[in-house]
Amino acid sequence: MQRHGTMPVLAAASVALVAFLAAGSPRAALAAAAPGQRVAAIRAASAPPLDTAFDQPVWSDALTATDFTNTVSHQAAPLPTTAKLLYDDKNLYVAFVAEQRSVPVTATQSVNDAGYGLDDSVTVGIDTSGANARTYTFSATPRGVRYETSSESARYQPPWTAIAKLTPDGYRVMMVIPLADMRLQASGAQNWRINFSRRIAATGDLYTWAYDAASNAYCTNNVVASNIYCDATRWPLLVGVRVGGATARPKPYADLYGLASGGSAHNVYETNPGYFTTQKTRSLGADVTYPITRTLSFVGTLGPDFSNVEADQTTIAPQEFVRHYTEYRPFFAQGFSYIDALPHVNINGFGSSLFYSPALGVVSSGYKVEGTAGRNQIGVLAVNGEGFGDQVFGYQNARPDGSLSFSAEGVFAHHPGLVDDAFGIGGAYQNLHSGIGPLFSVEQEQGTLVDSVSQARNLLGGVIVQHGPLLAVALYRDIGPEFNPIDGFTPINDVRGPQMLLAYNGVGPSKSAIKSYSASAVADRFIDRSGAAHQADVFATGTVTLKSLLSFSAAGGAGELRAYDVPYPVYSGGANYRFNQTSFAVGYKDGTPSPTDASYSFGPFSIACEGVIVVPLPCNGVATPFAPGFVQQLDLSTSRTLRGGYGLALEYAGTLEHGIGAPNDSEWLRRVSLSRAFGRDAQLALSVRSINGTGGFAPPGTDIAVSFHQRFRDQSQLYVQYGTPAAYTTLQRIIVKYVHHFGGGAGT
Repeated sequence: MQRHGTMPVLAAASVALVAFLAAGSPRAALAAAAPGQRVAAIRAASAPPLDTAFDQPVWSDALTATDFTNTVSHQAAPLPTTAKLLYDDKNLYVAFVAEQRSVPVTATQSVNDAGYGLDDSVTVGIDTSGANARTYTFSATPRGVRYETSSESARYQPPWTAIAKLTPDGYRVMMVIPLADMRLQASGAQNWRINFSRRIAATGDLYTWAYDAASNAYCTNNVVASNIYCDATRWPLLVGVRVGGATARPKPYADLYGLASGGSAHNVYETNPGYFTTQKTRSLGADVTYPITRTLSFVGTLGPDFSNVEADQTTIAPQEFVRHYTEYRPFFAQGFSYIDALPHVNINGFGSSLFYSPALGVVSSGYKVEGTAGRNQIGVLAVNGEGFGDQVFGYQNARPDGSLSFSAEGVFAHHPGLVDDAFGIGGAYQNLHSGIGPLFSVEQEQGTLVDSVSQARNLLGGVIVQHGPLLAVALYRDIGPEFNPIDGFTPINDVRGPQMLLAYNGVGPSKSAIKSYSASAVADRFIDRSGAAHQADVFATGTVTLKSLLSFSAAGGAGELRAYDVPYPVYSGGANYRFNQTSFAVGYKDGTPSPTDASYSFGPFSIACEGVIVVPLPCNGVATPFAPGFVQQLDLSTSRTLRGGYGLALEYAGTLEHGIGAPNDSEWLRRVSLSRAFGRDAQLALSVRSINGTGGFAPPGTDIAVSFHQRFRDQSQLYVQYGTPAAYTTLQRIIVKYVHHFGGGAGT
């Protein structure tokens, strides 16, 4: 059985492994900290006062970091930064002095955890495992607006303190971070990994203390929403941390919610990505976390809420493969990295997963154990819903320096009249000197949906070479025609063959207008079990960014996909379809509070006729999964942070499909979003989106959504929402939801 899905070839390839793991340059690094360097942790004689003077005697003995490196130019940072670190049994104390005389300070955001990456900021990164298993970051802007992340949980938002003060020379920040909200080691004497970084919005630069020209040690512009988080194994070791009571378990905590829904569509919800169905409103539910050890927790959920869609994932772009949706439910988001244990390499949309939680739909209850034990990362999960009860596990053992890892993962799906089990093992190695890293994984599916076990296997093998500004990837994939776990994500099956990626990041001459440039190329050719070329692609892209923050990019590629009336093992009615696009894009001030972007693409691109919500006009009378066509796309977007806590975002996009011997079709999207801050922990947002036409990418309609979110000091939260930004038309529905937080921290 062959199943196709929908992810744009050009967009996926242009990611090029998230800017190819933020590779650096071979130039000499001037940072004070080298990879793996050991630095002594300094215990505070007394708790420093909460101010930004930093002139008290307690700071004189603190660990001090200077001589930061600019990760964009790969040279010594021109703006001086000093970071200091102390600790005691309760807190980490971090001080930043950021000098910024020659560059204007950018500080426009006013709500904690909203608008991250738009302002200047300073960040401390902490890996309490010492082995890249538990990495936390804490960031603050010149106005003291806070942001925090955890590699363990997308819902990590513990209570901590940051104060800031603007000075004639720049700004200063002091952070107080409770140790109770990080998973520490169980030993009395601990070695952590640590890094300090700083972002300058006006110039688009990122400074780091721990600089490694051949790795992504400093993260990719501190962006953590991508699959690649950052490589803390290249950070310095903070040795000799001795915390009283470190072996004690953290306090358990729970989030109990109450929800009321009204309106004519009060019981209409998005139960699966892109699909709205009628479901009885859940008025009560709870998420509970009970630490078993200092680093291992039991997590349970009862009646998890499926109403709170926080992100608009609607698009009107053409699709060749299944679109991957982001999981937003707290139970699945917390500790997901421990479940998703196998090595992945996503090039050109080939990013499969054994477990894809959005596919589960409505879940009634679930529980899991997730965390670490020594060098072992462990995740075990079980969920129940109407007609199903599924179990998942993940396991990984890795060296502290990240040079060698082994992993295993399994998914056992039990549905009415159906059993579908999948199991996989994998491993990866990285030579820390040469940058050469081979990897492999083997995944096997069996059960009701599988007729031949040998044809339900997914093999991946290859090597990644990262050396300074150069990244090269050579892979071999073999995905059997019957491999497609029902709880997993498989963009395409029945393919085997090579895939390659070559990417380079460069820096412009010091006296030129060019700030940086990048280029990448992707090529693959996969055959199916009949011996025919099932998919073949070649794609190249290049980007130049000027010091004025004006950027230009161009991309071009040709793709071909073969589809059958009856696929494996018959292979009858085979036809080849083209997916070719040439694109041009211009961006200005990306990564600042006022970005503007425009793009245009065109080329022969086959039109999907199956698996779409609205059938495009060129598909009328077509009995094949695709119709040949010519596609043009236009996208214009901008956003602004305004005075008084307001924010504005605008987008206009269109797709035109020219059918071959058939009526033309088009679809147009207009999107307006307005937000208003109320203090540091509350925000009101209004979004209006209108889609017209019948392009088959999204149903036409106008959607109006209003939402209000308030976070309280005790970590309880209030949500008020009218409609939902994920619907194609306005839902006459208002939701009031209150989440009461009990017990210890949040998201650990």
